[in-house]
Amino acid sequence: MNCFLENCAKSCSDSYSLKIYQEAFEDENISIKESLEILKDSFSDFKYKIFSDKIEIIYEKCSCDLVRENLIKSSRICMCSELSLKYNWENIFGENNVEINRMSSVLEGDETCIFEVRLKQLGHIT
Repeated sequence: MNCFLENCAKSCSDSYSLKIYQEAFEDENISIKESLEILKDSFSDFKYKIFSDKIEIIYEKCSCDLVRENLIKSSRICMCSELSLKYNWENIFGENNVEINRMSSVLEGDETCIFEVRLKQLGHIT
């Protein structure tokens, strides 16, 4: 299952979101917060919170096209979203420099989807 979801996540990212992430982080002279603001302006349901030890990415509804098109209802697809985020962030900050954890999911009955992002560059990972 993980191999399938990894391929699904990569394909999803490659089809759209990765390019947006690359554009948001291409200028090394702007802060993480400024890059996150670009992402917020680019994705209609993207919100974030910055903490000293992590960044939270928040969606009020599921952003997966397969869920929005009513093709999948299982929360197992949330692993694909988690892997897609990891793929996007690792593309910017490098492999093994990013940790992504799903904290909540609307498909599991939560009010929002929240993903925790930890970056080695910011000292979140030792």
